[in-house]
Amino acid sequence: MARAGRTVVVVGLAESDVTRLDAALPPDFSLVAFEGRPPADALTGATVVVVDATLDDGRDLVASLRRGDGPPSIVLSDDRPTALLDAGATDYARRDEDRLLATRVEHAAAHRRETRRPAGTEQNGELDRYRRLVETAGDGMYVLDADGYYTVVNEALTEYVGLDRADLVGTHPRDFMTAEDYRRGTELVLDLIDDDERWWDTFEYDVAFDDGRVRSFENNVAPLTDSNGEFAGSVGVVRDITERTKRERELERYRMLVEAVGDPMYVLDEEGRYVMVNDAMVEYTGYAREEFIGAHPLKFMSEESFRRGTDLVMSVLEDDDRKWATFEFDDGVALADSSRAVENNVAPLTDSDGEYAGSVGVIRDVTDRNRREMALERQNERLDEFASVVSHDLRNPLSVLTSRLELARETDDPTHFDAMEDSIRDMTELIDQLLLLAREGKIVDDTEPVALERVVELTWAGVDTTGCALDVDGDLGTVDADERRLQELLGNLVRNSVEHGFPSDDRDRDRDRDRDREGLTVTVGRTARGFFVADDGTGIPADERARVFDHGYSTDERGSGLGLAIVRRIADAHGWDVAAGESESGGARFDVVVSHRREE
Repeated sequence: MARAGRTVVVVGLAESDVTRLDAALPPDFSLVAFEGRPPADALTGATVVVVDATLDDGRDLVASLRRGDGPPSIVLSDDRPTALLDAGATDYARRDEDRLLATRVEHAAAHRRETRRPAGTEQNGELDRYRRLVETAGDGMYVLDADGYYTVVNEALTEYVGLDRADLVGTHPRDFMTAEDYRRGTELVLDLIDDDERWWDTFEYDVAFDDGRVRSFENNVAPLTDSNGEFAGSVGVVRDITERTKRERELERYRMLVEAVGDPMYVLDEEGRYVMVNDAMVEYTGYAREEFIGAHPLKFMSEESFRRGTDLVMSVLEDDDRKWATFEFDDGVALADSSRAVENNVAPLTDSDGEYAGSVGVIRDVTDRNRREMALERQNERLDEFASVVSHDLRNPLSVLTSRLELARETDDPTHFDAMEDSIRDMTELIDQLLLLAREGKIVDDTEPVALERVVELTWAGVDTTGCALDVDGDLGTVDADERRLQELLGNLVRNSVEHGFPSDDRDRDRDRDRDREGLTVTVGRTARGFFVADDGTGIPADERARVFDHGYSTDERGSGLGLAIVRRIADAHGWDVAAGESESGGARFDVVVSHRREE
């Protein structure tokens, strides 16, 4: 970086700052960089010194330059370096203002040549430095008299308002501000006069100009007093914050949008830790916001699910055609009493260089949707099953009916009509059973607490149980159910016991005569997880218990084989389970496991 000409000593600046400043300065400037405070001989030959505001002894360095009538010092900072300016810094520039910093270095170098003063003019030199500081500052500066009129304004302020200095001096802030903003500014200045702890403060306001521009400003104000301590006016430093305010307002709109959306949302940093969650995320998971911030997703989900999500985010990052992707998991949200299925829509975040900087996610509970899809799938399966039953089970009696009809036409034998009547009756019963099977498979949406014993008694009265006895084993309590469909389930279980609980040689197959069923007892009772229906009949062979709920299964050659299939359909529709087993007496027993049984 060696150049002939004027020397700029830079102290404490990052290498990138030095490089940018070097590129912005004219060729006759030479930069010499020091990490810490440079030796005295390096400062002696310096034209200008640029000091980083974060330098540990930066204030002492600036003060020593001022005391020794050294080169002017310019501070590079992120904000206004009040302490260093008070120590005697000539000027300052913010880090993102490379061109402005270079301009001020050139200005300071030129001014140093022109205004070297002989000994004895220290006060005038100090005044001149402050004047130059005001004129070259990037922020607007002003002085108001006791009546509130502009008496001093710098170049930056004239650029803000679009007026020449001569036109601006003598005007009043009310010419540019609303009455409410002026009132707030005035009250702030008056409060500062009476406040021993503060000597300046800040307020913000908007200015609508005649050309239609609306700009936002931040005003740092302080009161002025005369030698008697009386109010003599005020001073202010004005900064145009229009872009910052615009970004803040956009950010607030996005924040409000995120909070208003009902779906949980979150942001992870580049290390994969939560930096933001919205209210919906807190409400949905039951975790406090503080439990999320700084935590890792592995606290809330399995390693396998986290790995899948991370791989998906990285794949989106590398794919220019995709902005986001979706994956599902059911182990990531710990609720009080259930595990929920979650759909996570994820997208990567990148910095200004396009490098990975974290990710965002929008969570949606898809538990109910998945249940509906599963229910639809089951219904489609049942539709196929229903079609199979119709085509298979109706074919038999229909074939009998067809053949008997042909024989009747050929022989005029009336006995064929009796057989035809039996076939029609069998087909009618089968159709009724098929319709019931299809209807009872529909998902139960509305349930209510139902007194189980009352439904059992109604069911018993509605089934032909001649010669059989009912035994209610204790208090049956209530179950959450659709009462009509619960009664249909119990009716089919009781009917199964009555019709199949006797040895086959004891059954009278003639449907027109009463059957001897003396001695059969059907018992209904509660279990820890639901209820049961049992009998003391012949029971179900162990190797056939798993098949009794299949459609078409029956030990009665005249039976449709749909009664227990309907029982299973009704149980499934409620979200229950049903299983066949053996009663204590060796008969059949059916246990219904109620998933959401109402506790007493």
